[in-house]
Amino acid sequence: MCIFTGGLLYLVGQLCLKPVFLLYFWLIYFIFPSVSLPLLQPIQLVFKANAVKMHLLGLILSLVTSGTGFQFRKENWQRHHILIFAAVQSTSAGVLHAFGRVLLMDCSPAGKEGAFAVWYSWVKMVGTCLGFAIASGAAAGNVGTSFATAFCTAAVAMVISIYANISDVGGAVAAGLVSEDGETASPITKGLDESDSMSMSMSMSNVDGNAKKQAVGEEAA
Repeated sequence: MCIFTGGLLYLVGQLCLKPVFLLYFWLIYFIFPSVSLPLLQPIQLVFKANAVKMHLLGLILSLVTSGTGFQFRKENWQRHHILIFAAVQSTSAGVLHAFGRVLLMDCSPAGKEGAFAVWYSWVKMVGTCLGFAIASGAAAGNVGTSFATAFCTAAVAMVISIYANISDVGGAVAAGLVSEDGETASPITKGLDESDSMSMSMSMSNVDGNAKKQAVGEEAA
């Protein structure tokens, strides 16, 4: 929100862009994630990226946007550059929202997902309000402060995501996608293992039954 509000105020107040271009800016920012997020799924599958890595990708995109905006804060931004970074930042916001929810569900204790989801929504609302207040109040007219605040916040979030105990392994184990020792568990392999164990148990029971019958026959003889 700090990047969006600070950038929008800079476009209106400093660059004095026309309302038609602002309409294009809004449309790209709010519609482009519906295209970019599905396109990220094949990339996620190729690199086998889990929710933590995708969350880091969203933070990296936010770092790129805020860092570039801070670096060229005194330049006259070109319109195509503005639209490109609007698409990048909107993708970052979409990735952070989607995979932040995934990590919340995976890291929440069993049976308390709803309570943690409520607290997560409240924390996001507080962060959004703080970002809006900084960009539109304390840093109004100074887009460099807005971008610097967003850059530092994203950097701190990356450090927390990397070094804190944040993982989606618990949710993957509960879903049966991986085993407790971290090995990937395929549903097909799991079914084959279960069928092999059932056939082995049936064969063992047949052997035991035949042995018992042979013992009974010997006693009768």
